[in-house]
Amino acid sequence: MVKAAKQNLRRAGEKRRVRKVVADAGYWSTENANLIGVESFIAPGRARELSRIAETDQQRSQILDRVEAGQIDTLEASEQLGVTRARVNQLLRRRRAGDPDPLTTIMIAKLNTPRGRRTYTKRAASIEPVFAQIKHNRQLRTLTRRGLAAADSEWKLICATHNLMKAYRLA
Repeated sequence: MVKAAKQNLRRAGEKRRVRKVVADAGYWSTENANLIGVESFIAPGRARELSRIAETDQQRSQILDRVEAGQIDTLEASEQLGVTRARVNQLLRRRRAGDPDPLTTIMIAKLNTPRGRRTYTKRAASIEPVFAQIKHNRQLRTLTRRGLAAADSEWKLICATHNLMKAYRLA
C-alpha cells in the first residue's frame, strides 16, 4: 500500500517523501510496522482491544519470567498461556537469544505516548469523513457490481466522482 501511495504521489508531481504511515488494524503486519525509512503508527488490533493485547503480552512475559526462575515448568506455563509446550519453548528460546519485545507491545507503547496518540488521532479525521460522506450524503451503502475487479472499479469511480464534486464546489 505504501509503495503504491509513493508511486501515486510521484505521478501527481509530489516531491516530498512519505515519512509517516498511519493506519488502522486492517493494515497491521510485521512488514508494515517495519517499513524502511518510514515511521509507522499502526494499531495492532481494534482500539478498544489494545489494552487487552498489552495486558496479555505482559502476562506472557511474567509467566516466562516464572519459568526462567524455576518456579513453574513449561507444561504449567503452556496451560496458563493456553498454548502448546513447544510454543512456550519457542518463546523462551527467542527471549534467551535477546529478541526484543513482541512488535505488538512496542507499537502499543508507541501509540500510548502523547505523540503517538496525536499522530494516530489524525487518521480518523482524515480518512473516516470520506466514508461517511459517501455513505450518508450520496447514500451509497453497497456496491452493485460483483467480483473483486468489478467492485474495485466501481469503488474507484465512486471515489473519483467524490473528489470531482469536492473540486467543483471549491471552484
